[in-house]
Amino acid sequence: MIAMRWWGLAGALGAAALTAAGCGSSSSGSAAPPPATSQGAISMEIQSVTLPDPASASTSGGQQRPVVRFRVIDTTTNQPLNLANEAAASIASPPGIPNTIPRFTLAQRDDRNDYRSYYGTVANPVPYTTPTGYTTPPAAPALQATYQPPSGKYPVADLKDVGGGFYELTLPPTNQTGFDRTKTHTIAGWTVRSNGTADADVSMAFMDFVPAGGTPTTFETVTDDRCNQCHGFVQAHGTRRGVHLCITCHNPFTTDPDTSRTVDFKVLIHKIHSGSTLPSVMQGKGYFIVGFKGAIADFSDVVFPYHNHGVAHCTVCHSGGAQSGNWSQIPTANVCTSCHDNVSFALGSALDPCPVGTAASGSFNDCLHTGGPITISSTPGPGDARDPNNCLGCHGPGTVAAIDKFHHGD
Repeated sequence: MIAMRWWGLAGALGAAALTAAGCGSSSSGSAAPPPATSQGAISMEIQSVTLPDPASASTSGGQQRPVVRFRVIDTTTNQPLNLANEAAASIASPPGIPNTIPRFTLAQRDDRNDYRSYYGTVANPVPYTTPTGYTTPPAAPALQATYQPPSGKYPVADLKDVGGGFYELTLPPTNQTGFDRTKTHTIAGWTVRSNGTADADVSMAFMDFVPAGGTPTTFETVTDDRCNQCHGFVQAHGTRRGVHLCITCHNPFTTDPDTSRTVDFKVLIHKIHSGSTLPSVMQGKGYFIVGFKGAIADFSDVVFPYHNHGVAHCTVCHSGGAQSGNWSQIPTANVCTSCHDNVSFALGSALDPCPVGTAASGSFNDCLHTGGPITISSTPGPGDARDPNNCLGCHGPGTVAAIDKFHHGD
């Protein structure tokens, strides 16, 4: 049930994204595109990243242009691809799924393990038709993380063959500021090789690093393998796949301008899988995101078909990663209200307290956090680096309202 719902939606989103790529990068001439290398499995590898210090005099004109070294291997021949040929094929935009050489996202991870991208653009709302029976949410221009280089503008001059099958790509200047070079950063990229059909080779790679030097930390609450146990493989926006790629763009700083709803990965994925059980959906607000050219991605009827616990069976997804146990160990307001989206923490709220002893699925009216109003600070504090007000006091392991009393593992 959920698989059919998910794949039907993913297919619609993918078609829209691919249409955008084809139109955006089509050449003005009518000549056939240059041939791509022969079809076969591919594997992408990121070897290093250089991220200039914006305070350094060595940055050109004050511009911070990251340089990534990588290669793509044809695993059927164990030979690296000639990416100059792939770039030419990508620019010519053959029919079907176009070839691309790797595009990248770059983001810094903070002490709450939230990402913020070095590249962003303000997106404006577009006209769309609200699904019947739902409330129309407010729309407003919103910042969205972006990949680089932009579609249809691959700067071949910035791609340098450095030998051994490796290339260095100088990315465009970053356009966001205020980053901490002592924190872990992640660069993620993906590449596609197509024979003009949906049966395309896709490869994703990522690398954690610290620009100021030092050992990066790891962060993985869900894994590709865990997602793929239900979905076969998760692929969206045409040909993008892999959790580590998704989270660098789907972060708290990226919002859908048409609905003013965050597309932060942890919120988005919890809401998608909760679907029909979301209090906001039960109230008639619906849960949908507006995509390419006003296309509606409506998740309001999704059902999570696992045992009797539904989406509360957390280890269906949260297993296999270094931090997969966080679901029961580190409660946060953003994560909890991604599913319990009728709960308010606001000071001075006129709402009644959420009922005690009532299952979350049994109460859908907006209500005040049972423990009272709290203010979530942006500054990490003792006890829980993600929430200085320390939700662990009531919801941590062994407490009266411990998460694992209401949510479940295997």
